[in-house]
Amino acid sequence: MIPQQTPDTIKPALATVASADGTLIAVERAGDGPPVVVISGGLNQRIMFTQLVDLLSTKFTVFNYDRRGRGDSGDGDPDEYTIDHEVDDLAAVLAAIGEPANVFGNCTGGIIAMHAAARGFPMEKLALYEPPYSVGGTKPVVAPDYLPRLKALIAAGRREEAIVMFQKEAVGNGDDFVEKIRNHPVWPLIEGLAHTLVYERVIVGDGSIPADVVRKVDRPTLLIEGGESPEWQRNACSELVGLLPRVEHLVLDGQGHMFPQHTGAPLLERFFLS
Repeated sequence: MIPQQTPDTIKPALATVASADGTLIAVERAGDGPPVVVISGGLNQRIMFTQLVDLLSTKFTVFNYDRRGRGDSGDGDPDEYTIDHEVDDLAAVLAAIGEPANVFGNCTGGIIAMHAAARGFPMEKLALYEPPYSVGGTKPVVAPDYLPRLKALIAAGRREEAIVMFQKEAVGNGDDFVEKIRNHPVWPLIEGLAHTLVYERVIVGDGSIPADVVRKVDRPTLLIEGGESPEWQRNACSELVGLLPRVEHLVLDGQGHMFPQHTGAPLLERFFLS
């Protein structure tokens, strides 16, 4: 159910909307024009998409929100979490906008967006960057006790260890990549999001694509992938192309799994305005 809210709910630059379970979701508004909603991915919060918002806000009204458990948004009970909570959060944002919106979902944000679109929520068009399903390739098989071990590390306050375990065991990144993100200026923000890795695991599940959901996504969809992304990720994008009913597919040469905001913004602009 989409919460009933007035169309003028999101008027300040930063406002909150209430999700179905009462969790308050922080939404930042910028620009003027057709509405675009930005949904971040794993270990992201809205502040990390400032460049994309600045670029899109010259043509659109951009609604960039913190997913639950991140930034200025509230959180529910992690032990009760399902993807339906995130779909309800997006539904609350869309209802508050008051008109069908274009939606961009990065990584697991794309999975949330597809589930919402499959349920008929008010979207004009949908753009996705590498929903992290895995099909073939070299992604490691996640051990059955991965999630309990992840929860234990987070409960013990061992956030860095939780992130390292996620990168190595769930994604398949090596020591060089882990060291690179440890030394990145955004590391303190990433470390503060470690608890949301539990949510990411629930969203992705075993990595298989829910074909029954994807086939119901009847909005025009732009699927973007990086040409240098891992084989399992690119295979998943190829499978999604065969399942999405109204899809345009783009490959960005030289790019990996991190969405290139400066390069990607014109692509989103063209697609949403076409």
